[in-house]
Amino acid sequence: MQEKMVDGLKTLNNKKSVEISKLKEDLDHLEHELLERNDKIKYLSEEVSKPRIKKGKGVEAEIQWTPLSSTIAAPLSSTLARGSS
Repeated sequence: MQEKMVDGLKTLNNKKSVEISKLKEDLDHLEHELLERNDKIKYLSEEVSKPRIKKGKGVEAEIQWTPLSSTIAAPLSSTLARGSS
């Protein structure tokens, strides 16, 4: 009877080890995905902050700055995160 209990515990231990390995793989994948999304948000935030050249009549052009304030950045980040899901 004691051997059956030991065998049962070994089997349970092996199952838990497999489950832990699977969860670690899932976590690695999610961390990688999170880093990619953060890079995308950073890139888009920088793009929004860059000066834009507004073409006018003739040769003249006007540079238009679009600064990204923190009040815009937070909603933008959450919107982008929801949109890419």
